[in-house]
Amino acid sequence: MSELKNKNVFISGVSKGIGKAIAIKLAKEGCNILGLSRNQFDLDNLTSELSQFNVQSKFFAVDVGDFYKLKEVLEEFLSKTNIDILVNNAGIGSFKNLIDYTYEEFDRLIKTNLYGVFNLTRLILPSMLKNKSGDIVFISSLAGKNPNPGGTGYSATKFALTGFAHSLMLEVRQYDIRVCLVHPGSVDTDLIGNFNPNINREKILKPEDVAEGVLAFLKLPRRAMLSEFEIRPTNPK
Repeated sequence: MSELKNKNVFISGVSKGIGKAIAIKLAKEGCNILGLSRNQFDLDNLTSELSQFNVQSKFFAVDVGDFYKLKEVLEEFLSKTNIDILVNNAGIGSFKNLIDYTYEEFDRLIKTNLYGVFNLTRLILPSMLKNKSGDIVFISSLAGKNPNPGGTGYSATKFALTGFAHSLMLEVRQYDIRVCLVHPGSVDTDLIGNFNPNINREKILKPEDVAEGVLAFLKLPRRAMLSEFEIRPTNPK
């Protein structure tokens, strides 16, 4: 079983939903929690919440979709801090028919959900390659495997993420870097309200359920890699 205590974890979209649940779950394991979000107020609240676990934490209020700003904010920090685990979680959702999208809406989806993944991974991966060790987790969606009406924007970004993660896994496994792509079904977050405001939130997944799956991957022996998994509500009706 892999030992997680004292490992440095960097999580995008860390202040809410699945990202926050993963942060808390790994802090309980003794990991130092680092990450980013656009909302400083939420990051301050998370810092306070994590203080009970006696681990280090540091967060940055920055848009993951802006590569040059991200590089400006993180470059010096990353030059002094080794990241053992990267969780690409940040994402936004917009669900509507193609004819109803504006260019600006579609562009924002691409910049956050796809460019954001490239931007952060590109900044952190070099040190993992140098150290010949690391874990990279991508939080995607079943919308990255299954088309649906109203998914021309969101599903497009998640289908692209599937190709990105699978290809990266094949590129980096020779350096003993593990890549895991996670496809959650309906999860009780702000995002699900945009997709289906009438869904029964008592029956669907909680962010903590997804965090449990990520933890199971990270605890596998280093010789083993769970490269992809789906997690769904047992009975969402």
